[in-house]
Amino acid sequence: HLAENGVGVISGLARGIDIAAHREALTRGGETAAVLASGFLALFPERHRQEAELIAQSSALLTEFLPGEPAVPRHFVLRNRIVAGLADAIVVVEARLRSGSLITARYGLEAGIPIWAVPGNVGSAQSEGTNMLIRDGAQPLRDIDEFLESVATIRRDCGT
Repeated sequence: HLAENGVGVISGLARGIDIAAHREALTRGGETAAVLASGFLALFPERHRQEAELIAQSSALLTEFLPGEPAVPRHFVLRNRIVAGLADAIVVVEARLRSGSLITARYGLEAGIPIWAVPGNVGSAQSEGTNMLIRDGAQPLRDIDEFLESVATIRRDCGT
């Protein structure tokens, strides 16, 4: 729905919602950019190479690492900083309390970027982070049209 409404996806090419969002944007002809936690030649995760190549051809595949540099834990934090810096708004769909998504959201908050979070089941570990973000002031994402209107407002305010 986002791709069909001109909203691009920026993410980290990671398993789960990241790769699902990239794939859907590619399938629907939308824009999607991936920021890597490794060099281009040491792509992580390797199983997402086909999507990385499609993203590189159609939008942007970004990294700040040398081509053969492998992904190591500290690189993921650096990657998430770049993802946040490229975003007009940040949407967190699922997040454990110790997740990269929350790191991205923290960088976004520091930069004044609007944060949206999908509310989740109170008993689910996968929803602890999103529910915490909402408790701490993130906008709950309950309706895609409400989110699209917010993005349109951000774009008008920024002149883009």
